Amino acid sequence: MRTTVKREHLVELIQKVKPAVPGRATIPVLTNILLEAKDGRLTATGYDLEVGLISSCPAQVKKAGRMLIPCQSFEQLVKALTATSVTLYDETKVEKYETSEYRRKEDGEGEYVKVPRERRQTTIKLEADKSVASFPGHDPKDYPAMPKIPRMTLRFTDLAKAIPEVLYAAAKEDTRPVLNGICFNPKKRMELAAADGFRLAITTTPFTGKLSEPIIILARACKLLTLMPGKIEAGLAQGTGVSAIVFVQKGLTLMTQLIQGEFPKYDQLVPTKGSFLRCSAEALREAIRQVGVVQAVNKIIRLRTKGHTLLVSMKQDDATVEAKVSATGKAQIAFDVRYLTDLLKRMDGTFAIRITDGQSPAVAKVNGSTHVLMPHFVDW
Repeated sequence: MRTTVKREHLVELIQKVKPAVPGRATIPVLTNILLEAKDGRLTATGYDLEVGLISSCPAQVKKAGRMLIPCQSFEQLVKALTATSVTLYDETKVEKYETSEYRRKEDGEGEYVKVPRERRQTTIKLEADKSVASFPGHDPKDYPAMPKIPRMTLRFTDLAKAIPEVLYAAAKEDTRPVLNGICFNPKKRMELAAADGFRLAITTTPFTGKLSEPIIILARACKLLTLMPGKIEAGLAQGTGVSAIVFVQKGLTLMTQLIQGEFPKYDQLVPTKGSFLRCSAEALREAIRQVGVVQAVNKIIRLRTKGHTLLVSMKQDDATVEAKVSATGKAQIAFDVRYLTDLLKRMDGTFAIRITDGQSPAVAKVNGSTHVLMPHFVDW
């Protein structure tokens, strides 16, 4: 392989695919970027067996081929260069040697015979003006193959905007794998849902195409999808015992394995009854900041109304810090302060949440999205 590419294009190419390249891996070859030069383009692939990214840029291809190059050191070197263009090529040295093997003859007798062997050592070289760098090369055949790009059957217009509305609620632990992603549930609009057992977030986004049943996409793959704004196409890739989905946008392709399993029936968790508690979102944020001086181990915050005042408090042993906020409605409920704060981040003017009682889920509607919080049972 031998190709010349503009340095700025190469930097952008690496940055697009490196989120899928693990810094450390049980399979060392995965810490490399796969480069392929052909038909006037240089294509880069990063893949960690769960999520893969592919991107390409224009290049002068003198000899088509593929090579593997260490991602981290390659990126640092290319960024440090001042040249306007970079030439990449590989050199392979063949060392011939002999080994002895024991072979049995037709008459049953055995003997040692010399067998010719050869050892190939590949070096990746980078030239830019007067700078020359070398990297140890690996056989591109050792790089795991990604699923083939399927036919695109789904189209989204604003998926990158919808994902952050629910992504925050996805589980961070691996105790229940189906909660480590976002459920894509096809209805009139694509319904996105994420939950971690303590909270639930639901939103919708327009789409066209056909999806026969809900699928669960890895949370970190969904985070990468937020880097692909605007129109985007997708298609399901079915493999042997493995299923994946591929998202394609001009200049970038993202592949991710699907999480196998059934997502909880989240519709049943959204309360439809209760009364609203309303107050200034900014005033509640300030109250939480004030009572946060109590270093409570469990980080539980209590909300209790008294007339038109909301009492916001946290406790640690016998110490209690309380702040007051003007509010309407009735409430006596406790939440994990981290989860309540995450919900408040999505509210600008008024904080409004529907509460049934202190033992039932509470629900808030924000800009067309639904957010459910499970309460904590506390002694008042």
